[in-house]
Amino acid sequence: MEVPACDINSTMPENESLCLLEDDDYLLEGTVNATGRFTSNGSSTYVSRLSHATLVGSGEFTVDASEDLDSYGTINGTFSSASGEGIFGGPMVHPGTFHIVDAVPGDYDVTVIFEDGTRIGLDEGFTIPIVGTPEVRTIDIAGGSISGTLVDATGEPLEGAVMLLDNASEPADAVADCAESGTAPCTITPDENGDFEFGPIIPGNYTAQVDLDGDGFAEVSAEYFFEEGEDSSVTFPAPVPDTSDLTFRLLEDGQNVPDLNVTLRLKNGTGQPVSAIFDNNSGEYMVELVHGTWILNYTLTEELQLWEQIEVGEGDMDADYEFRVSRLVVGSVYYEENISAEFPEPDEGKILDYIQVRVPLGQLQHRR
Repeated sequence: MEVPACDINSTMPENESLCLLEDDDYLLEGTVNATGRFTSNGSSTYVSRLSHATLVGSGEFTVDASEDLDSYGTINGTFSSASGEGIFGGPMVHPGTFHIVDAVPGDYDVTVIFEDGTRIGLDEGFTIPIVGTPEVRTIDIAGGSISGTLVDATGEPLEGAVMLLDNASEPADAVADCAESGTAPCTITPDENGDFEFGPIIPGNYTAQVDLDGDGFAEVSAEYFFEEGEDSSVTFPAPVPDTSDLTFRLLEDGQNVPDLNVTLRLKNGTGQPVSAIFDNNSGEYMVELVHGTWILNYTLTEELQLWEQIEVGEGDMDADYEFRVSRLVVGSVYYEENISAEFPEPDEGKILDYIQVRVPLGQLQHRR
């Protein structure tokens, strides 16, 4: 069949329903019987009678079920909408559906290969019968999920996203949305109420964290392990606490002491220690801390020690901390049962054993 060329401006010649465009594509108006690949530029109707056959494609499909058949086939494709009436031997394809054609009957082991190359072998096998069937089988894959609410201490939703990182990624790698990429590193965006949920998550080690001010220090960070073959759900900590940045320098006789592994801990013993990061360019240590009283303690040598109690509140802080000479203090603690008694020498009292002595900073006095 010789197909005429299309007219100027890619229009159909008179009394024709098919013509050839300059790029060797065909322009179709009306009805045609053909074989091969068909791409519709606009709205088209595809009509085909299927009997014990499989059609793979995309678009809108209509099945003529006027004839009584044992099976009307399986429609496998992506659909923007469904029009007309039809009887289908299987459901329309949806994410997670796979299709096997002309496979040898038998029992098969199933391994799921994710986009990052992770391979998960399933305990449940897959059987292909001798006689084909349109029945859809479900294969369950165990996975993890994470959910939570991104709010402040008052319960108000916060603008931002939760970064989901694997062992090989850094916060800067979390660019794609988890809902689109499906794997870490990615970001989970909460709804207008601050609620979020993501899954399934491939088995492995992960870190979920938020850095709302974008300074490189996470306000909240939590580590999770999702084990292969087990369903597990975790909840991200809430609320996001109020934090302030602390920038400081460590000095010995007025000289900067660089690149030490310095950690701070809350005085009340709650929470986890927080490590400060040293910036080679500025010669400063930087850390982000929740509001409260923190202890900075570091032993530089046998004699030089740093011990600072830092009150962190609203507003960022900048400070210098000096290493000082430390001394070993040895003594005895005495007591008197009669609290009104006065005695000139300590040895007139009684000695206390195995007690903890606390001396407030700056209040230790030495007398000869």
